[in-house]
Amino acid sequence: MPANLTPDYLEAEANSSRPKRPTRKIRALEIMMALIPQAQGTEKIRAQLKSRNGQIEGRLQRKPTVGKAEQAFYIKKEGTAQILLVGLPNTGKSTSFLKMHHAVSEVAD
Repeated sequence: MPANLTPDYLEAEANSSRPKRPTRKIRALEIMMALIPQAQGTEKIRAQLKSRNGQIEGRLQRKPTVGKAEQAFYIKKEGTAQILLVGLPNTGKSTSFLKMHHAVSEVAD
C-alpha cells in the first residue's frame, strides 16, 4: 500500500542522513517518527524507523571491549574532574596516570 508522506517528513528524512553523532541521529529519527502520518501504508516505514532507533541506542549502551573481554568499568570523557590516586608506594599510581592522560609525570624507582 502506498504511503502519502508529507513534505515535512520528506525534509526530515533528507536531514536524517547528515548527523554523525549517535545522539543526533536518534533525535532525527524521533522527529521523523513524530512527522510520519499514522496510516496503514506507513506501518512498515514506522517499523524500520523503530528498528534503526533501537540499533543506534544499542550501540550507545554497549560497553567498550578490550580484545574479547568487556572492560570492568568505563568512564566517559566529558567536562572536567579532579581525581585523587591513593595507594601504597610502587603500586603503579604514576604509571596509571601516564597511561590515562599521556601527561608528563615523574615515575620514581
